[in-house]
Amino acid sequence: MALFVFIGLNSTGQTGTCFTAKEKALFDAINKTRIESGLTAYAYSYYLTLGAVKQVERIKNDPGSTYIQLQEYVSGYTGYAVPFDYTMSSLYNTPESVIEGLFQFPEIKDQFFDKGNYAFVSMGLCIDQKQVFIYLGAEADQSQSITQCDEPDASKLPYIWLREPTLHATKFFEAEGTIAVSDGNGWGFMDTTGKIVVACRYAGVTWFAKGLACVIDENDRAALVNHKNEIAFPFGKFRMIQLDEKCSRMIVEDNTLQNFLADLQGNVLTKGYEEINFSENDVYSFYEKNKKGVMDANGKILLPAKYGEISGLSEGLYSFAQGGKWGFMDENFNVVIQPKYGGNVYYGFAWGLSHFEINEKVGFMDTMGKIIIPAVFDEAGLFNEQGYTHASLNGKFGVIDRSGKFIVPATYDRIERSSKNDYWVTLSNGLYGILGNNNQWKLNPEFEEMYFLNNNRYLVRVDGSWGMIKINF
Repeated sequence: MALFVFIGLNSTGQTGTCFTAKEKALFDAINKTRIESGLTAYAYSYYLTLGAVKQVERIKNDPGSTYIQLQEYVSGYTGYAVPFDYTMSSLYNTPESVIEGLFQFPEIKDQFFDKGNYAFVSMGLCIDQKQVFIYLGAEADQSQSITQCDEPDASKLPYIWLREPTLHATKFFEAEGTIAVSDGNGWGFMDTTGKIVVACRYAGVTWFAKGLACVIDENDRAALVNHKNEIAFPFGKFRMIQLDEKCSRMIVEDNTLQNFLADLQGNVLTKGYEEINFSENDVYSFYEKNKKGVMDANGKILLPAKYGEISGLSEGLYSFAQGGKWGFMDENFNVVIQPKYGGNVYYGFAWGLSHFEINEKVGFMDTMGKIIIPAVFDEAGLFNEQGYTHASLNGKFGVIDRSGKFIVPATYDRIERSSKNDYWVTLSNGLYGILGNNNQWKLNPEFEEMYFLNNNRYLVRVDGSWGMIKINF
């Protein structure tokens, strides 16, 4: 049943039709368009609205349905009705934008302007969370009136929209209460409420740290802006600037694609390297001649560039690659787990366990190298605080505990991420929803993509556009 349509009593106590403010605004906008075209306004229809509500139920079971006879669903009604459904990208624009979207299709425009086989005189509306259902009927109800519905209690909905899906792209990284987003014309930042705080006018952006973010113009020149979009470091000196909250230096890149350490005023402190990456405690890994080493914030070499890869510090250990195999070193670069494992160790440790890979199968070991879960999985994530992670067998995903037992069976197409509340972003039949540890859907799959943030917020994609929701459970 649609959430936004209710049948109630009018002010005279007679049975009437009830619309929310959003539905009535769309209805009035369509009638305004008709009147401006020299046509009479549509009448509100109780039966058509009731039919639209039923169509919401029907469309979920039969997404391919387009036209129906209304009497199939509403007893006593003999007219012909045409339902139109429109997705979220139209629903959350202005009523005029919805009409413009409707009239992009000539056959729909003909129906609205009485150019089809029927002289439609009444209309019903139904708006649910995903679609708009508009019914045109051949007869109007007699003695029916319109009343204002109470808007639904947002706290009782499974989620609310913080930012409707109008964004072209987003980066799955939240820092200092901001997320990098694109409106199709450029990149900027939105805050935790979905408000754009740095206008989408840049060719590229990174992320916020220490109150600053890198923005890149159309000439591949980098600058730093603050949360007010004020320039804190001017364009022109570098083509990329990266900051990290845990480190005192910037990593900058010049036009030769060399990386340098620089102080926060932009003064270069080291020679150029092929690549520099942040770690923790003002330690930085660097590539030199396709080998990786470690230096401090002043460029002093702590570990010569002799390894194929070195990851960041996690739970006191660096993972490193040598000869195509992975192992671990402590903070003083003493090897504590020999490099003998395959490619999934570099994720590091979380809650005392890390991946290891043997013969393209993944298991888990502790910080001493003891095997805790044998290598039997195709893929697996890192364990969360509650002791669960996602894992796959034979191409299907489920959720395991620290013993390696599946608490959610491996029957899903993909499980991407988990939040601290043990809700899993799960792909089923091409759409993402939120699954609980009890193998029950907390939010049915309805999004093309989904990525969790902090504080029960998720980035979601609908009809190719991104928005942000907050769940209420």
